[in-house]
Amino acid sequence: MGMNQGGELNPSIRASDEDRDRVVEILRQHTAEGRITAEEFDERMTAAYSAKTLGALAELTADLPVDLAEHARRQQDLARLARQRGRLPKQVRQELAGLGSLAVVLTTIWVISGAGYFWPVWPLGIIAAITVARLIQAWGER
Repeated sequence: MGMNQGGELNPSIRASDEDRDRVVEILRQHTAEGRITAEEFDERMTAAYSAKTLGALAELTADLPVDLAEHARRQQDLARLARQRGRLPKQVRQELAGLGSLAVVLTTIWVISGAGYFWPVWPLGIIAAITVARLIQAWGER
């Protein structure tokens, strides 16, 4: 979203498709809450998709309890949090990759040796317990 150095919305900046979609979503929420009618929603949605600037988009929500710049900041914050939640910390990924590689090697040896009793469960269990303890310790240090 185009903002000046003071963090205010610059109305002359050209609107992107994402900006238009964001305004339509705001309008959709206000329609669901009963602030605007379905006919008003259709009119404003059409205007939103044909808007050229952020100022034109802001006019579509000016009579609604929403701050377009604040909404954009909230959306960016939510997207950033979602990306952070979706990723495991680097140390966890490395530990799990090492454990997975070891599991593949030990299971391959077990299969090649005749696939009797599944003995790899013991070394893998011990190493998994050590890995979990290390991760808990690292988590506590943060």
